[in-house]
Amino acid sequence: MWLDLLDDEQWPSVIDRVEGERVVWSTLWPHRPDDRIILEVAPAPGGSTLEFVWLAGDPPPADSTIGHVRQRLNRLLFGELRFSYGQ
Repeated sequence: MWLDLLDDEQWPSVIDRVEGERVVWSTLWPHRPDDRIILEVAPAPGGSTLEFVWLAGDPPPADSTIGHVRQRLNRLLFGELRFSYGQ
């Protein structure tokens, strides 16, 4: 699978989508069941952009959790692309 999850992560479900614009995933982390991940695609010069928004549910996450989630989402969504830059 393209989404290389860790042992404490789960495959997300698609909660909502708008074709060619947005996908909303359920949480990747079972211990944070109310979290959502929004993936947005937008036109850009020469192609398109992909941005993500992590919506944290209650309780608010600790600073260490915020750092971990940001790192994991960057790695899961964009990590393998780094190897293709400039080649």
